[in-house]
Amino acid sequence: MINTKSLQFFILISLSLHAVVLTVFSIFHLKQAPRISRLFEVQYYTIQPKKITTAATTPQEIALVKDRKQNEHIDILSKNDRTMTLGDEVRGVEKSSNVIQLGRKQAPQINSFSESDKRITVPLLKSEKITNPKYLSYNDTIRQKIRQRAFNYVDNPDFKAGEVYLTFILDREGNIKEIKIINDKTRANEYLKSVGLRSVKESSPFPAFPKDLNYAELTFNVAISFQVDGK
Repeated sequence: MINTKSLQFFILISLSLHAVVLTVFSIFHLKQAPRISRLFEVQYYTIQPKKITTAATTPQEIALVKDRKQNEHIDILSKNDRTMTLGDEVRGVEKSSNVIQLGRKQAPQINSFSESDKRITVPLLKSEKITNPKYLSYNDTIRQKIRQRAFNYVDNPDFKAGEVYLTFILDREGNIKEIKIINDKTRANEYLKSVGLRSVKESSPFPAFPKDLNYAELTFNVAISFQVDGK
């Protein structure tokens, strides 16, 4: 039988052999194992803060939001586009100035027709004996209104030089009660006579009498003078 010392000896030798074998095997395995190299890629990200938008609640805020959106879609004009735009604006200004100049050239012709070629005046008659300033002012208002109305009939081939005398009565509200032509003083054709009557009738009602003219009615005498250049 194997004694205890011999058994311990064999066990010790067995452990030593196993330790040597494991050590050699480990060293050999480490030498044969391929080296693995790892590459690490570092990427940097920039985080932009989110825009905080609030809902527009008032009409002013809604209008501002619309303007901002429109401005974002506006493209920058190139140099050529900007040149063409300026050229168009210059041509537009030239056209406008031509229109203004044309209007200025035509305006004197219109005024010349009504004020120079054919003129109408309703002067204050020297026979007027009333010197009350209120009456004279009221009389002037009536004569100007008749004159303006008579200008509607100048564009007619029967418009000739002449003078029509009329007399008419107004009530204190400015309404015509009677009107007639003074034939012995009138020097005009039938067309001018009709113009004189129509100018007075169509100017009615005239303004009411001023408070200082405390009359139920007043009689007015007027002379409408029709003039044509060269005659």
